[in-house]
Amino acid sequence: MEQIILIALGAAIGKITEQAIEWYRNRHLKTVTPTLINADDISNWGWSGEYLLRKIIELDKQLLGKALTTEAREGTTQQWAPVYMAHPEGWEILITGKKRITGHWCFFALNEDTYQKAISGHLLDSEITLDKTVKFDVPGHYNIYFCMLGALQNLLPRAGTHLLNSFFDRVQKLAERGIFLREICANAYTDDGKRVCEGFGMERVCEHIDHGTIYSLRLKPWPKKLSYKRWAELSKIYDKEI
Repeated sequence: MEQIILIALGAAIGKITEQAIEWYRNRHLKTVTPTLINADDISNWGWSGEYLLRKIIELDKQLLGKALTTEAREGTTQQWAPVYMAHPEGWEILITGKKRITGHWCFFALNEDTYQKAISGHLLDSEITLDKTVKFDVPGHYNIYFCMLGALQNLLPRAGTHLLNSFFDRVQKLAERGIFLREICANAYTDDGKRVCEGFGMERVCEHIDHGTIYSLRLKPWPKKLSYKRWAELSKIYDKEI
């Protein structure tokens, strides 16, 4: 009996110690203002594309788990780094503290064949290479694949809100330059992902052949579920142009 009590006590102390360490690591985050950074900031820090992607993939493993972020599914730093560096308009990162990445979103315009593969549920993220993307830094209408929007909510409760606002700010800045997103395609890996997609009025297209559910959203007419005052100007720009 004494041995059992000692084992139980040791396990409890171990758990408390683990929680204490986690609290100590993150104790400052409640008072830290989150910061959104882009490709210019990464360059100023002296980070390479490969180093940035290592950090992002590490975060994705925390958000989605290792099973959903294997190289076969998510891809590699060597694959993604050229895509990120060539398309700085398609991503933004949330940091807290000293360059600690706690969230990010990213989307990329795909060529027609690759986009059709994505929306039919046959594209793995590991297949997205630079030659399958399209530059969207010039005026036009583009079909995009939304790869990720996620954050460590336990470290920063309003991280999701910061990222969503950041995303729509980017969409508006692109629209003001004559760059429009004709259709958005996304693969929702989790139940939370599905709720986010459906909350924004995205329609279920099909199940992915490997994992997840494919959703899509056309931005003409402007989706009713996005008819918020916050995005009123953006909806006017879209309704006028597309």
